[in-house]
Amino acid sequence: MYSRQNRFSPLLLNEGEYYFEDFGVDYFPPFADDVQAVKKKREGRLKICSASVFFDPDDQCFPILKFPFESVVACGKWNGGITEVPGMEKKEIFFIRTDSHVLMKENNQNHPYRFEKNRYDHKFSLQFESIQTFLPKLQNMLRISQLTTEEAEQQLGALIKSAESTLQFNRSWFNSIDEKVQFEVFGFRVTPLATSPGRVLLTDLCLYYQPLHDVDGIPIVKVLLNRVKRVLKRRYQLRHVGVEIFFEQLSSSSSSSSLSLHDSRAAPVSLYLSFKTRDERDAFFRKLEQSPNLTPGCIDDAQLHAMTEDWQLRKISNYDYLMYLNTIAHRSFNDITQYPVFPWIIADYASSELNLEDPKTYR
Repeated sequence: MYSRQNRFSPLLLNEGEYYFEDFGVDYFPPFADDVQAVKKKREGRLKICSASVFFDPDDQCFPILKFPFESVVACGKWNGGITEVPGMEKKEIFFIRTDSHVLMKENNQNHPYRFEKNRYDHKFSLQFESIQTFLPKLQNMLRISQLTTEEAEQQLGALIKSAESTLQFNRSWFNSIDEKVQFEVFGFRVTPLATSPGRVLLTDLCLYYQPLHDVDGIPIVKVLLNRVKRVLKRRYQLRHVGVEIFFEQLSSSSSSSSLSLHDSRAAPVSLYLSFKTRDERDAFFRKLEQSPNLTPGCIDDAQLHAMTEDWQLRKISNYDYLMYLNTIAHRSFNDITQYPVFPWIIADYASSELNLEDPKTYR
């Protein structure tokens, strides 16, 4: 038996594409006859996005299939012979007919994508959802993709707003039953190559982020307020709507289904959040600043003079001082559009080894 690992990620989406929801399905390969298709069926998840549909098989020997809506010819209920195969009489089958599709991450490897440009009828059966409730959602997304850009953006915006408004924070994730909610708002977690929508909730003990969709296999992210080292307002996409929370990276036990940003397995050293408006960001910041369990002094920005003096006295390295300057200039490793920058100091790119004592090595 193989273990299920989540290989689908927002990085597989087109720029600006929105992930809506997924469904458990059985996939019947289109290149076999009906009996063979049933024998070779693949279980997995069908993911509906704003510009495409993905099929992510549970068996990672098989590639993820991407069906861009621009290549989808039709979709609907299938009335062909596959329902006559023994054991399939009660199954409701639907199809996605495409002129081309994309194959990704076969054997869970980051190979170049393969493009199949033949017409296929990709057939599926739903494991839990009824076809009567599912098909209208798929057909509506296909219809929207065929509208003009302005009309499509308006209708997608309404769908996105509706999806985000339904998200409620699951308070069973609280660290303690005695926690008191201080602030709750819809926001976004910013990572280098993707931004994930979700619910931001602040209590007197912890800061929580619950994603709208559990795409990464982590349904909740939590930061203990007494481990926070620094909190900075950020300018995200040229708007003052961001906050970055820096924290101690400690080892502690936690549920395998959640992520505490103090676990030894957690790679980031900060949590970067953005909000829809500056007012929402500022309201969140004020509540965080007032938290009694927040580390004293972690929101004090008046450190530039002291850091400059420490650098002049060689108490900190050039690297640490430059990283500090990047940090207060709104640069972050979480934001690829405002990544930290360093001076270009090397002049010798011809030598196999650099002589750091030779002045000619430097610009």
